[in-house]
Amino acid sequence: TQTFSDGSSASVLFGIPAVQTKGFEVDFKILASRELTLAANYAYTEAKVTEWPYGPCYSGRTGCTNTPPNPQNPTATYFNGAGFDMPNSPRHKGLISAQYSTGLGPFKASYNAQVRSQTGVKGNIDQSPVNERPGVTIVDAGVSLATTNNKYKLSLGVKNLFDQQYSTGGQGGVVGTLLAPTGATPSSNIAQTGWKPARDAFRFFTVRFDAAF
Repeated sequence: TQTFSDGSSASVLFGIPAVQTKGFEVDFKILASRELTLAANYAYTEAKVTEWPYGPCYSGRTGCTNTPPNPQNPTATYFNGAGFDMPNSPRHKGLISAQYSTGLGPFKASYNAQVRSQTGVKGNIDQSPVNERPGVTIVDAGVSLATTNNKYKLSLGVKNLFDQQYSTGGQGGVVGTLLAPTGATPSSNIAQTGWKPARDAFRFFTVRFDAAF
Protein backbone atom coordinates (compact mmCIF):
# COMPACT_ATOMS: atom_id res chain seq x y z
CA THR A 1 0.00 0.00 0.00
CA GLN A 2 1.36 3.38 -1.01
CA THR A 3 0.48 6.63 0.79
CA PHE A 4 0.54 9.80 -1.27
CA SER A 5 1.34 13.40 -0.30
CA ASP A 6 -2.33 14.32 0.16
CA GLY A 7 -2.80 11.53 2.70
CA SER A 8 -4.68 9.18 0.36
CA SER A 9 -3.43 5.67 -0.29
CA ALA A 10 -3.75 2.87 -2.83
CA SER A 11 -2.82 -0.80 -2.90
CA VAL A 12 -0.54 -1.82 -5.77
CA LEU A 13 0.47 -5.46 -6.25
CA PHE A 14 4.20 -5.80 -6.98
CA GLY A 15 4.58 -9.43 -6.01
CA ILE A 16 3.59 -12.19 -3.59
CA PRO A 17 6.34 -14.08 -1.73
CA ALA A 18 4.96 -17.58 -2.28
CA VAL A 19 1.97 -19.31 -3.89
CA GLN A 20 1.09 -22.97 -4.39
CA THR A 21 -1.20 -24.79 -6.80
CA LYS A 22 -2.13 -28.44 -6.37
CA GLY A 23 -4.93 -30.74 -7.47
CA PHE A 24 -5.75 -33.40 -10.00
CA GLU A 25 -7.56 -33.86 -13.29
CA VAL A 26 -9.43 -36.85 -14.73
CA ASP A 27 -10.43 -37.28 -18.38
CA PHE A 28 -12.16 -40.16 -20.13
CA LYS A 29 -13.88 -40.99 -23.38
CA ILE A 30 -16.16 -43.99 -23.93
CA LEU A 31 -17.47 -45.48 -27.13
CA ALA A 32 -20.75 -46.67 -25.63
CA SER A 33 -21.95 -48.07 -28.95
CA ARG A 34 -21.14 -47.66 -32.63
CA GLU A 35 -23.36 -44.58 -32.64
CA LEU A 36 -22.85 -43.07 -29.18
CA THR A 37 -19.69 -41.48 -27.77
CA LEU A 38 -19.49 -40.12 -24.23
CA ALA A 39 -16.74 -37.95 -22.78
CA ALA A 40 -16.09 -36.17 -19.49
CA ASN A 41 -13.39 -34.39 -17.57
CA TYR A 42 -13.10 -33.07 -14.04
CA ALA A 43 -10.46 -30.90 -12.39
CA TYR A 44 -9.95 -30.17 -8.70
CA THR A 45 -7.63 -27.23 -8.06
CA GLU A 46 -6.34 -25.56 -4.92
CA ALA A 47 -4.51 -22.36 -5.81
CA LYS A 48 -3.52 -20.46 -2.66
CA VAL A 49 -1.14 -17.87 -1.32
CA THR A 50 1.21 -19.58 1.15
CA GLU A 51 3.21 -16.54 2.27
CA TRP A 52 2.19 -12.87 2.22
CA PRO A 53 2.63 -11.08 5.56
CA TYR A 54 1.40 -7.71 4.28
CA GLY A 55 -1.66 -8.66 2.29
CA PRO A 56 -4.24 -5.99 1.37
CA CYS A 57 -7.31 -5.04 3.38
CA TYR A 58 -10.55 -4.50 1.52
CA SER A 59 -12.97 -1.87 2.83
CA GLY A 60 -14.72 -3.09 5.98
CA ARG A 61 -12.50 -6.09 6.63
CA THR A 62 -12.03 -6.93 10.30
CA GLY A 63 -8.69 -8.01 11.73
CA CYS A 64 -6.57 -5.52 9.79
CA THR A 65 -3.66 -4.01 11.68
CA ASN A 66 -0.51 -1.92 11.31
CA THR A 67 1.27 -3.51 14.28
CA PRO A 68 4.07 -4.26 13.75
CA PRO A 69 4.23 -1.66 10.98
CA ASN A 70 4.80 -2.59 7.36
CA PRO A 71 8.42 -1.49 6.71
CA GLN A 72 7.42 -0.30 3.23
CA ASN A 73 4.57 1.85 4.56
CA PRO A 74 4.38 2.13 8.38
CA THR A 75 0.99 3.89 8.42
CA ALA A 76 -0.84 1.39 6.21
CA THR A 77 -2.97 -1.42 7.60
CA TYR A 78 -2.54 -4.97 6.33
CA PHE A 79 -3.85 -8.50 6.75
CA ASN A 80 -1.74 -11.67 6.71
CA GLY A 81 -2.55 -13.13 3.29
CA ALA A 82 -1.31 -16.68 3.93
CA GLY A 83 -4.22 -18.90 2.90
CA PHE A 84 -5.79 -16.43 0.47
CA ASP A 85 -7.39 -18.08 -2.56
CA MET A 86 -5.94 -17.03 -5.89
CA PRO A 87 -8.51 -15.13 -7.97
CA ASN A 88 -10.27 -16.63 -11.00
CA SER A 89 -9.43 -20.19 -9.94
CA PRO A 90 -12.49 -22.45 -9.47
CA ARG A 91 -12.05 -25.27 -6.96
CA HIS A 92 -14.17 -27.64 -9.09
CA LYS A 93 -14.55 -27.59 -12.87
CA GLY A 94 -15.96 -30.24 -15.18
CA LEU A 95 -17.57 -31.11 -18.49
CA ILE A 96 -19.78 -33.94 -19.76
CA SER A 97 -20.52 -34.40 -23.46
CA ALA A 98 -22.35 -36.87 -25.68
CA GLN A 99 -22.43 -37.35 -29.45
CA TYR A 100 -24.81 -39.60 -31.34
CA SER A 101 -24.19 -40.33 -35.03
CA THR A 102 -26.44 -42.26 -37.40
CA GLY A 103 -27.22 -42.65 -41.08
CA LEU A 104 -29.95 -40.49 -42.57
CA GLY A 105 -30.58 -41.56 -46.15
CA PRO A 106 -27.54 -40.54 -48.23
CA PHE A 107 -26.18 -38.46 -45.34
CA LYS A 108 -24.65 -38.90 -41.91
CA ALA A 109 -26.38 -37.07 -39.08
CA SER A 110 -24.73 -36.23 -35.78
CA TYR A 111 -26.30 -34.83 -32.62
CA ASN A 112 -24.20 -33.47 -29.78
CA ALA A 113 -24.65 -31.85 -26.39
CA GLN A 114 -22.38 -30.85 -23.56
CA VAL A 115 -22.72 -29.52 -20.02
CA ARG A 116 -19.82 -27.57 -18.50
CA SER A 117 -19.79 -26.32 -14.96
CA GLN A 118 -17.53 -24.64 -12.42
CA THR A 119 -17.79 -23.44 -8.84
CA GLY A 120 -17.52 -19.81 -7.74
CA VAL A 121 -14.26 -17.86 -7.70
CA LYS A 122 -12.67 -14.92 -5.93
CA GLY A 123 -12.67 -11.91 -8.21
CA ASN A 124 -9.83 -10.12 -6.45
CA ILE A 125 -6.69 -11.16 -4.62
CA ASP A 126 -7.79 -9.15 -1.55
CA GLN A 127 -10.65 -11.71 -1.06
CA SER A 128 -13.33 -9.01 -1.00
CA PRO A 129 -16.78 -10.66 -1.04
CA VAL A 130 -18.03 -7.81 -3.24
CA ASN A 131 -15.95 -9.20 -6.11
CA GLU A 132 -16.81 -12.88 -5.69
CA ARG A 133 -18.41 -14.50 -8.73
CA PRO A 134 -20.81 -17.43 -8.30
CA GLY A 135 -20.48 -20.76 -10.06
CA VAL A 136 -22.12 -21.33 -13.42
CA THR A 137 -23.37 -24.24 -15.53
CA ILE A 138 -23.59 -23.88 -19.31
CA VAL A 139 -25.33 -26.21 -21.78
CA ASP A 140 -24.42 -26.33 -25.48
CA ALA A 141 -26.11 -28.40 -28.20
CA GLY A 142 -25.81 -28.92 -31.93
CA VAL A 143 -26.60 -31.02 -34.97
CA SER A 144 -24.71 -31.65 -38.19
CA LEU A 145 -25.44 -33.26 -41.54
CA ALA A 146 -22.64 -34.56 -43.76
CA THR A 147 -22.26 -36.53 -46.98
CA THR A 148 -21.10 -40.10 -46.47
CA ASN A 149 -17.65 -39.27 -47.87
CA ASN A 150 -17.38 -36.23 -45.55
CA LYS A 151 -16.84 -33.91 -48.50
CA TYR A 152 -19.56 -31.53 -47.35
CA LYS A 153 -20.84 -30.87 -43.86
CA LEU A 154 -23.40 -28.42 -42.46
CA SER A 155 -23.46 -27.79 -38.72
CA LEU A 156 -25.97 -25.87 -36.60
CA GLY A 157 -25.45 -25.14 -32.92
CA VAL A 158 -26.67 -23.20 -29.94
CA LYS A 159 -24.26 -22.03 -27.26
CA ASN A 160 -25.42 -21.30 -23.71
CA LEU A 161 -28.79 -22.87 -24.39
CA PHE A 162 -30.43 -21.59 -21.20
CA ASP A 163 -28.92 -18.09 -21.46
CA GLN A 164 -26.98 -18.25 -18.19
CA GLN A 165 -25.46 -14.78 -18.03
CA TYR A 166 -22.21 -14.66 -16.09
CA SER A 167 -19.03 -12.62 -15.89
CA THR A 168 -15.30 -13.25 -16.14
CA GLY A 169 -14.35 -10.11 -14.25
CA GLY A 170 -15.59 -7.01 -12.53
CA GLN A 171 -15.07 -4.85 -9.55
CA GLY A 172 -17.00 -3.30 -6.73
CA GLY A 173 -16.84 -1.68 -3.37
CA VAL A 174 -16.55 1.76 -1.86
CA VAL A 175 -14.43 4.09 -3.98
CA GLY A 176 -14.93 7.39 -2.16
CA THR A 177 -17.17 9.58 -0.06
CA LEU A 178 -19.50 12.28 -1.33
CA LEU A 179 -18.17 15.57 -0.01
CA ALA A 180 -20.35 18.09 1.80
CA PRO A 181 -19.84 21.86 2.35
CA THR A 182 -17.17 22.80 4.86
CA GLY A 183 -18.24 21.97 8.39
CA ALA A 184 -21.08 19.69 7.29
CA THR A 185 -21.19 15.93 7.84
CA PRO A 186 -20.04 13.96 4.76
CA SER A 187 -22.82 12.06 3.06
CA SER A 188 -22.91 8.37 2.14
CA ASN A 189 -20.10 6.46 0.47
CA ILE A 190 -19.82 6.14 -3.29
CA ALA A 191 -20.11 2.49 -4.27
CA GLN A 192 -19.41 1.02 -7.69
CA THR A 193 -19.90 -2.32 -9.37
CA GLY A 194 -18.50 -3.64 -12.63
CA TRP A 195 -19.39 -6.58 -14.85
CA LYS A 196 -17.27 -8.05 -17.65
CA PRO A 197 -19.33 -10.61 -19.59
CA ALA A 198 -17.79 -13.82 -20.83
CA ARG A 199 -17.68 -14.49 -24.57
CA ASP A 200 -20.64 -16.85 -24.29
CA ALA A 201 -22.45 -15.03 -21.48
CA PHE A 202 -25.54 -14.81 -23.68
CA ARG A 203 -27.27 -17.43 -25.80
CA PHE A 204 -26.14 -17.40 -29.43
CA PHE A 205 -26.47 -19.61 -32.50
CA THR A 206 -23.85 -20.87 -34.94
CA VAL A 207 -23.93 -22.01 -38.56
CA ARG A 208 -20.92 -23.65 -40.17
CA PHE A 209 -20.34 -25.19 -43.59
CA ASP A 210 -17.27 -27.33 -44.33
CA ALA A 211 -16.11 -28.45 -47.77
CA ALA A 212 -13.15 -30.75 -48.44
CA PHE A 213 -11.21 -30.54 -51.69
